[in-house]
Amino acid sequence: AGSIRRRVLKIQEAATRVAEGNLDSPVSVTGRDELADLTRAFEGMRSALKTQRATLARERDRQHRFLMTVSHDLRTPLTSVKGYLEALVDDMAPDSETRRRYLSLAAERADLLEERITELNAFLRIRGDDWELDLSTRDLAHELRALTASYTDDLELVGRELVTDFSALPSPAYVAADWTLFSRVTDNLIQNVVTHAPGAEPVELAAWANDESAVVRVRDHGPGIPQDQLGRVFDAFYRGEGSPPQPGSGLGLTVARSIAEAHGWELTVHSQVGVGTSVILTIGRSKNGDGPPAA
Repeated sequence: AGSIRRRVLKIQEAATRVAEGNLDSPVSVTGRDELADLTRAFEGMRSALKTQRATLARERDRQHRFLMTVSHDLRTPLTSVKGYLEALVDDMAPDSETRRRYLSLAAERADLLEERITELNAFLRIRGDDWELDLSTRDLAHELRALTASYTDDLELVGRELVTDFSALPSPAYVAADWTLFSRVTDNLIQNVVTHAPGAEPVELAAWANDESAVVRVRDHGPGIPQDQLGRVFDAFYRGEGSPPQPGSGLGLTVARSIAEAHGWELTVHSQVGVGTSVILTIGRSKNGDGPPAA
């Protein structure tokens, strides 16, 4: 009876500690009877609660850092707009040319602010539980060629060439996708090259397929990404370490991966410093000839 009483008191004391929020003290288990089974169950509960609390703490920290970064990313261009407008209100621009320059700079910062808000809204919408894909089946090669024209013009504006290769795509190569969001993925991948791999080297857009999947690859010949940073390139607002500040929202690749995962696809990055970076979208598709493109 005394042994049973001591073991019951041990469980009671442990329960009191848990009720007070102390989840760090394990409960030792002795014996093989019903009390031992009860003690093991209690210890399992304590351990699970401790793990859950740690997970919640990490999630709160992640949300806090997310909100702080959002605040910073939105405040920076807004501060610039306010500064230029205040300079105009206070007659700090000595002539009409300076006033036009201030207004032009304010408009550029306002456009940047709008872009960042748009990316943030897209990110939150895609991550929301009530969001649904608008799927239709189309020929992947046809869709990529339609996008190529605009990408070619965009890259020419910054002195870059777009090199495409869709020769390894069967015709037709039907894919079920939300094509508006698909274009956001490729838009973000091309823009990511322009932002983070500036220079005169060409940008490559290639695609190929087999019976199970299709692959779209965007490759640059820029500075590359260090191996210790590759695991973070899809993190929201991550812009790389040890490099000068970069323009953009820091959400491009995050949004692209969220769209890919919503489709059940995979988006990966491969990079070598001094050689360049490849971002690869692997998508499941219908077998060749299964169903016509959507009207």
